Amino acid sequence: MRAQSLRALLVLDLKNTFRDKMAVGFLLVFPVGLYCFFGTFFGANATAESANRYYSQYTINFASAILLNIAFLNVGPTIVLAKDMGFLRRLFVTPLTLVEMWLSTVLRTLAIFALGYASLLFSGWLLLGHLPQASVPQLLVPALVSAFTMLSLGFLLGAIFRKPMAAFNAGMVLIQPMLLLSGAGLPADTFPRWAVALSEALPFTHVVRIMRLGWEDHYFSAAAVTPTLILLATGAACALLATRIFRQDLN
Repeated sequence: MRAQSLRALLVLDLKNTFRDKMAVGFLLVFPVGLYCFFGTFFGANATAESANRYYSQYTINFASAILLNIAFLNVGPTIVLAKDMGFLRRLFVTPLTLVEMWLSTVLRTLAIFALGYASLLFSGWLLLGHLPQASVPQLLVPALVSAFTMLSLGFLLGAIFRKPMAAFNAGMVLIQPMLLLSGAGLPADTFPRWAVALSEALPFTHVVRIMRLGWEDHYFSAAAVTPTLILLATGAACALLATRIFRQDLN
């Protein structure tokens, strides 16, 4: 792997991503806008207590949702589009490797996620006057673990499908139950028993769980061990399966 090739591909990736203003708006501006809208609509800034409750409960949920959107509506469809247009095959005529292509995609999506996360924190400070109380490692480590798993799922989505619209539609279908059953969209303590059992099978449930533990400054505790191991195992399995499918398609 050569740093110069990776840097050149990353710059190209970032330029192409931010050139599509509608996609960037959907991934970043729309979730942040909803966060501000619901905060204002429900009077989160009316009192100090309501501001603290909204900020503590929903900021990390929206941050997790941004990661979910990036994985299923950006990573997967973008990879399928590159395959469909023959861009990947043209890339592999050059000295670029599959590892460099994957690293470039990971770094690009991490940059988008970091921008979205920072936008939420800035909006929370501007609207509610709050900033995270957790330390940087408590926020960073669960975010990276979550990103590894969700981006691996996005890669797998991109490897399986051959048409961009099919990948996008599949991403939209997958997002709905994950948002509803993970606790990011609805409070998990209101779920019936069957929904709780179903939610435990969803990787995004564990993403929301460890992101919240980090948000509450409790990630480095026994409560985070099981969901972290589940996410790492899921991410590794998806990445290996996606790599195998990619190699078969390109050979």
